Amino acid sequence: MNRLAETATGMYREYALAQKMYQAILSSAGVEVSDDEARTVTVQSILIKTYDVDPYGNHVPYDEERRADARRRAAAILQEIRDGMANYTGVSFDTWISRYNEAGTGTDTFGKGERDRTFEEAAFSQEQGKIGDIVETADGYRIIKVLHGSDDEEIRINKEKIAAKRREEAFETLYNAYLKNVSFVLDEDAWNRCISGVDDVTIISSEDSFFDVYEWIFHG
Repeated sequence: MNRLAETATGMYREYALAQKMYQAILSSAGVEVSDDEARTVTVQSILIKTYDVDPYGNHVPYDEERRADARRRAAAILQEIRDGMANYTGVSFDTWISRYNEAGTGTDTFGKGERDRTFEEAAFSQEQGKIGDIVETADGYRIIKVLHGSDDEEIRINKEKIAAKRREEAFETLYNAYLKNVSFVLDEDAWNRCISGVDDVTIISSEDSFFDVYEWIFHG
């Protein structure tokens, strides 16, 4: 076996060991995800804002007078909706959204820890298909209708996604701590020996993967 082949074999051996270590670290990371953490909910909502947007895109909160006015408007809209439902007008919640919602699409699906806390608490506790009371959130007053929550299969899939993310975070924590105690110096002589005899070394670039380079060198 020539020197180049020996070097490549060593690289792949080290790569395989690194992969095994990576999997070992991930499997040993203690990850517990409850059904409640993996729940999601899909809601429709009408937002009456309590902020302006400045020229730089920042939210500027209303003063007390404007907040009070926003609260009154939200209460009037909720009463209008309830009156319409009581009188069987047949107006859908989508119509109220298009008429009054001041931000977003009006429909949102999210899990725990992904939205404003008061918005989440109301959405996850509210009965499906019902329109709840006004909820004060960080960006305004919301009137919420819950469309549906996650079923068993969705919860299972979400648990797997959350667990995978937590394992990755655990690995990153360990890896970054390891890097703090590691120094790296390129062995230029070894590198030059590795690429000697290769006619066009321009193929070795940031866009070429480890395996692309391997295939090109050994198989043309």
